Amino acid sequence: MARAAGLSWSAARRALDELNATGAIRRTKSMQSWRLGVRERSVFTADMASPAFQALWPQAERVRLPPRPTPKVYAGPLPGPFWSLFWNHPDPSKLSLPDDADYIANRLLNGPSALAALWASVYLPADALRSCLSLRSTKAHTRDLITNALAHRKTKPA
Repeated sequence: MARAAGLSWSAARRALDELNATGAIRRTKSMQSWRLGVRERSVFTADMASPAFQALWPQAERVRLPPRPTPKVYAGPLPGPFWSLFWNHPDPSKLSLPDDADYIANRLLNGPSALAALWASVYLPADALRSCLSLRSTKAHTRDLITNALAHRKTKPA
């Protein structure tokens, strides 16, 4: 939230604390397992019925976030760290984008590596992501990742 608003983490936290104190938003705390321990997690929810939120509404309607930068689609050879995911391909170093984008998308998004799936969702062409949506082998959580990536790029899934 701080990044989207162009604020530092501490400035965003201070603003959330002030909004919580006035009753415009509600803070819910919960405990969450994290790494080898437990941490406290806060979720802030707008209390749209509160008078404090109603007083802020006219100002909030005028706020506009800066436009998102156009995502960069990667072009070139398949990055070396992902070659092992193409273990049955004769020579993964010969795979390149955008020529082999559909094949690469399928292997990276439906493979065992979360890092590869994330990289693919950010850097592969939208058409390759859409073609992966049409495959029966694409899992539900991978479909969600692809749909979110396409929405972030301001394109519509097929």
